[in-house]
Amino acid sequence: MDKEIIIIIFTSCLLTSLITAYFIKCSYKRKSQGIQQGMIKRPELKIIGYRDCLTNPKFFGAPGDMDVYVAPLVKVTFSEDKYFAHYKKECFDIKNRGFVEYTLKNVGSVDIRQISLVSNFKQTSCLFDVRNSQMYMHNGLLNYSEVLDCHISSNDTIIVKIYYTNNMILSGMFSASLSLQLEDNNGCYWEQALFAPSNKLYESHMISYEEFKDNLKVSDDIIRCFKNPMLW
Repeated sequence: MDKEIIIIIFTSCLLTSLITAYFIKCSYKRKSQGIQQGMIKRPELKIIGYRDCLTNPKFFGAPGDMDVYVAPLVKVTFSEDKYFAHYKKECFDIKNRGFVEYTLKNVGSVDIRQISLVSNFKQTSCLFDVRNSQMYMHNGLLNYSEVLDCHISSNDTIIVKIYYTNNMILSGMFSASLSLQLEDNNGCYWEQALFAPSNKLYESHMISYEEFKDNLKVSDDIIRCFKNPMLW
């Protein structure tokens, strides 16, 4: 009897998981089809103002709505199960930093609930709140995203400032170094490629919740890649 109960429980759990996965897939497919047919409203940020202060690090100006520092990553070492991220000594001197400033406007047809700025070059750079960057680096921490929780209605604007250490600017020739991830008021998730430090920003496209969530954290896969660089 106990064996029969175990089989019934196992079968029920399996069926529940399959049904849940099916409905999630169908929901995401319907949303994607809706976008293609123009049925789903989407948020989209557009650069309406751009300021390059990379060569004038003494001029910082007023803080933006989001101020982040892109830190070049040298290496990651391990002691047992703990990691320690190493950064160049020049990164700790804020006097050597300059920035680019973006004024972003929500030109989409739906409000934004949350914005995340994400580093795409996870092997070579990290992303920190500029006010806490030295503390994170001194403690050998990895971080790939910063989140701004604020309601951004259609036609509203925000200011994002991205700081770099002089002569240590990481950018991609054919791929975006950063991405803006958006969560809208309808619970949908979107991504826009930002080719920082330039003023090039792609249009928004829908991503799954799993993609959205995975891009924000230091995942086990990333740690495995640092342990075995061949996996990159």
